Amino acid sequence: VAGHDLKFPSAFHAGADRNAMKVTGAQDGRLFNQSAGIMAVTLPVAAVLLSSKKNKTHNRHRVVSGVYDPNRRYEVYPEERVIGEKDACGVGMMANMTKPPNHELLQAILRACSCMEHRGACSSGMDQTIQMCGGDDSGDGAGILTQIPWELFSEDVQIPAEDRAQCAVGMVFFSKDATLRTQLKSRLEEKLEGEGFRVLGYRICQTDSSVLGRNSAASEPWIEQIFVEHPSLQGDKLESKLYLARRKAEIGQNMDDFYIASFSSRTITYKGMLKSSALIAYYKDFANPLFKIQFGLWHRRFSTNTMPKWPLAQPFRFIGHNGEINTIQGNYNWATARSATFEHPNFGHRMQEVLPPMQPGTSDSGNLDNYVELMLRCNRELPEALMVTVPEAYHTDKRLDEEGDIYNFYKYWGSVQEPWDGP
Repeated sequence: VAGHDLKFPSAFHAGADRNAMKVTGAQDGRLFNQSAGIMAVTLPVAAVLLSSKKNKTHNRHRVVSGVYDPNRRYEVYPEERVIGEKDACGVGMMANMTKPPNHELLQAILRACSCMEHRGACSSGMDQTIQMCGGDDSGDGAGILTQIPWELFSEDVQIPAEDRAQCAVGMVFFSKDATLRTQLKSRLEEKLEGEGFRVLGYRICQTDSSVLGRNSAASEPWIEQIFVEHPSLQGDKLESKLYLARRKAEIGQNMDDFYIASFSSRTITYKGMLKSSALIAYYKDFANPLFKIQFGLWHRRFSTNTMPKWPLAQPFRFIGHNGEINTIQGNYNWATARSATFEHPNFGHRMQEVLPPMQPGTSDSGNLDNYVELMLRCNRELPEALMVTVPEAYHTDKRLDEEGDIYNFYKYWGSVQEPWDGP
């Protein structure tokens, strides 16, 4: 390969196994091996697919049980990592509800998120070959969802200590155009005040853009947090009001100019179009010992059905999703078609103000989150909403009694709601 002192084992030479080396497509610096069903990185001049489906003469390049050994030097991108780990989004959660909120848990969560780097992707090549291939170091996305660190925010914004249950914070991605940003803020404040909220103030989220890749930096939003208070509501009623105000503010807007990553009295989402290893350095709040939590959900994205974007990084407002939704077109169309018949006492005659729940500019996982959120605002519990939308294969589960409650639950909802299905 020109410009690189690399030596490839003969078993991996193009032509060593013509059936296994059949190339059927090339996208984003990767080639797809139809025979073995694996991905491999393309180098500047020569493309080498790491498939030894039939030829297994070079055992010195194999690792027992397919586990990658970081202490070994591989001459090529090791097939064990491609075949054994099955590239897909990385997702995890850590919690300790028996202890008070603490900063140490946040640090552990960020370390765990960094360990998911191998489950994500970057704009132009897998991480280990970015420098070699001249690719861009922009991650497809990473983030964490946690409870709100009120102690940290109280350093910059006057938040009523005795009425925090009536307060909420929104994490907003604005346009970097100052004039447009001012207009969008006015629109957001108008919708919030229309629902009875009082805006307590804004807080610019301190970030370090030097850790971003080229593509990520080019599309980086202006990130601010907005703090609001309601004079009488809290809990689910407060969340429903926030939902109404947010939906009215975001409908019809370009997600690249205005996107609300989270707006809640309970949780907040820090995310972006970056690598999980860069997340901790990008958001400077993470280094503040006042950022204390009891739980956190993290996600590292491997973009498949959509191109990487800041708003499409996960976790979303409720879920961190690992996989693809193969039925998304039907799910999207059916949810939109049925929107005219949706009704619930929580919204009354205002139901149509939040519909349709689906957004054409977001990903399949993003629309699942939107749909689940609507169910939660209609008094469904989170486990129930997920069992309805993403049911298990209950027909073939021998552990389930065909006359039992779980089986009947799935059978009933299967006649009402089509599944959001995928691998």
